[in-house]
Amino acid sequence: MFVTYELKPNNSRTKAEYLSIILDTGEGPREEQCERLQYDPGQWEFPRERLKLGKPLGRGAFGKVIQASAFGINNTNSCSTVAVKMLKANEHKALMTELKILNHIGHHLNVVNLLGACTKPGGPLMIIVEYCCYGNLSTFLRAKRDVFVLNTVNPKSAPNSPLFLEDLISFSFQVARGMEFLASRKCIHRDLAARNILLSDNKVVKICDFGLARDIYKDPDYVRKGDARLPLKWMSPESIFDKVFTTQSDVWSFGILLWEIFSLGASPYPGLHIDEEFCHRLKEGTRMRAPEYSTPDMYSTMLACWEANPSDRPTFTNLCQQKTCFIPQIPPDVPQSPELKCHKSVFFPVLRSLPTHSSGLSFLRGNKQPRQGCAGPFQ
Repeated sequence: MFVTYELKPNNSRTKAEYLSIILDTGEGPREEQCERLQYDPGQWEFPRERLKLGKPLGRGAFGKVIQASAFGINNTNSCSTVAVKMLKANEHKALMTELKILNHIGHHLNVVNLLGACTKPGGPLMIIVEYCCYGNLSTFLRAKRDVFVLNTVNPKSAPNSPLFLEDLISFSFQVARGMEFLASRKCIHRDLAARNILLSDNKVVKICDFGLARDIYKDPDYVRKGDARLPLKWMSPESIFDKVFTTQSDVWSFGILLWEIFSLGASPYPGLHIDEEFCHRLKEGTRMRAPEYSTPDMYSTMLACWEANPSDRPTFTNLCQQKTCFIPQIPPDVPQSPELKCHKSVFFPVLRSLPTHSSGLSFLRGNKQPRQGCAGPFQ
């Protein structure tokens, strides 16, 4: 049973079940699979006295993530900024499970990587991971709306570096590549969304799992369904109705994430009340229209990710190989890096090449093309 978002924090069940990223090798119950994982203190143990804790980055019912300084964590004499995850004292087993999963996953450029841990007696259990200085992708995209390359209002006066269509495509490809890696490690994310993608230097994005350190009771992205709070707008029909979570349900969520990226951080299904009727409309085949800045190829990829039958969806390996989707199809004279200046004269060819779909929903039937004449969400 999937209870990542159980409402009762004093539940006696192990909080390991609450983790978003889980291991599923197909070899017995998932909790037993985690129990078999190993933690090597010789490789990962880090002295608590060389950590200086700073401001909180996230806080939930069971724990928190804190920015910290770690002295010598990269086998050097330098000080590195890191993120430290801590849970309440009675959640030791859950955090050890997360530590073992991170150890099992291994290193990848597009995943928030494990750097160390403090597990010895004498202090709280702490997991040390990479710090991403630009925060989560959802907030970053919303903050960049006024300086997006398609916004032609005096880009030279923009206070921050502009965001390009190429960047959106790059973010999408990087997430697909990170998810391909997680899938290869038999890991299922279950909460793939822009809020769980962090942005580091050089616009490198990294998949993370705030898990128990997210306050889902105050976060509007998590909606009450039965006795749980769930990210329904990102969930596939089989996850909503049957509590089935697989890599292919992650692919569905990736399609929603693409919609977030190409709407510059808008909330999916804008203007809709997320209730039982919404869930049933989703099951019947209702899908979102293309976001404002999506290319036709990218929208086709979204629709493929939203196929009702999980086996009809592409795999993350398939997605990484879709060159027509992830190679920017924009004129050669359009600036394609933040270092290049933007000029109005090169914006218009790109603007004309983009679809003009409005936000909202349309019914998809047959060849998965939007039905003509649907002015509103559920008409």
